[in-house]
Amino acid sequence: MTIVGVIANIRQRRLPSGEFDPVVYSSYVSTPPRTMEIVARSALGPSAAAAFVAAQVRAIDADLPLMPATTVDDALTRQIWPQRLFGSMFAAFASIAMLLATCGLYGVTSYAVSRRAREIGVRVALGADTRAVWWAIAGTTLRQLAIGLALGTAGAAAIATILPAMLVGIGGANVPAFVGVAIVLIAAGLVASAVSARRALRLDPTIALQAE
Repeated sequence: MTIVGVIANIRQRRLPSGEFDPVVYSSYVSTPPRTMEIVARSALGPSAAAAFVAAQVRAIDADLPLMPATTVDDALTRQIWPQRLFGSMFAAFASIAMLLATCGLYGVTSYAVSRRAREIGVRVALGADTRAVWWAIAGTTLRQLAIGLALGTAGAAAIATILPAMLVGIGGANVPAFVGVAIVLIAAGLVASAVSARRALRLDPTIALQAE
């Protein structure tokens, strides 16, 4: 075969190395393909471009079958619909997991505070005010939340490095999403501890000291 020209780099597909893959264009006459796609652009719109291309193809060979014309956006949408479907399912599962995590955190925190009824009764009997008792309980909750958020954020950041290769439109770690999840979980923990502490503070110190 005779080389008749060299063109600029064109990215045909995404290689793991990120480099351009070598491509050789051969003559249509020497190796005719079974199907061919023609990309055309017109200032008059897709309909005008499709009509012009169809007329030119029929002028070359009237027996060539023509498939319905489509836009590049529509073709790309059909090509990446599995990734979009996976992304939508992933978002739904993540929302459910977030709801379960919030409810679970609220329940566990409420139960942990209720188990400290005797401690709260001792503090109240010794003259501790409401703010001191609440901060004592909230401090424990915040320390546990800090450990959990640190581990969860590290795991999420590690997964975020894999998602761009699997999902469309994902460019790595989404800081607003991380911050939003942290705010929701911290709020759930603080609300649970505050509600449970307030309920315990309403008890008579004598009853609280007798609690098992």
